[in-house]
Amino acid sequence: LRGVVMTKAYIDIQSILQEHQREFHYFDLSQLCKELRDKHQVTQFFLVGNYNNRLTKMIVDEAQTHELHHEGVQIDSFNEYDSRSYDEATCITELSKDFFCQESLDENEYILVTTNTAALPMIYFMTQNSGKVSLALPKTHPAYEQVKENFSLIDDIELSNGGPSIFDRICIKEIRDMLTWAEERQMNPTRMVVINQLKKFSKIEPAMTSFFLNTLSHSKLILDKKHENEGEDGKTFFSVHIADIDGINQLVGDDDE
Repeated sequence: LRGVVMTKAYIDIQSILQEHQREFHYFDLSQLCKELRDKHQVTQFFLVGNYNNRLTKMIVDEAQTHELHHEGVQIDSFNEYDSRSYDEATCITELSKDFFCQESLDENEYILVTTNTAALPMIYFMTQNSGKVSLALPKTHPAYEQVKENFSLIDDIELSNGGPSIFDRICIKEIRDMLTWAEERQMNPTRMVVINQLKKFSKIEPAMTSFFLNTLSHSKLILDKKHENEGEDGKTFFSVHIADIDGINQLVGDDDE
């Protein structure tokens, strides 16, 4: 007897995070999982990412709590031996192991959600061996049309949104306003203080605030300042400050000083 046929989604979290950070657009993993479930009847989710990364953990925790009911399978791409994250390789390895462990190679359907083409040789091999596998790739990928000619591409899930949404702008504005307020009072808020304050007063999810703190930091719009032995009990801590107010105002879309 054949097993229960399932549609399984493997999600390359780090590649999507990087894409969204470039665009200042929050990566809402809950929404992605909901779309995969509603549009493609996905029954099992495999969340491949670097769980040594605090932002990855927060984004996955939010999705597990609000959408997946803690049924998503978390696969860690971080290697303790050399302290590196092997996201693409882990995704490909786990997907291929799952594929070859089927009772019959055409039993289950697979969807790989990623922003790069690293897995194409493996997907080609799977399809040549009766595999049912589709790829979700950003439409902005330079090889999108070429890949579409040769592989099954999912085109009703958008992985690239071309810039911040109104909700992204609101979160960035709240971060700006809080850091400006703290600066005026010569305070040194940590990232966790910013995250907790935005959750308390603006009802913004910690995962979203953390995402934009990271993104603004990568873009050098905010900076982390080290306070050696200045914390409680002489501990060292890092505070966060605005580095480029004009750049942040441009993202928010207003001309506040």
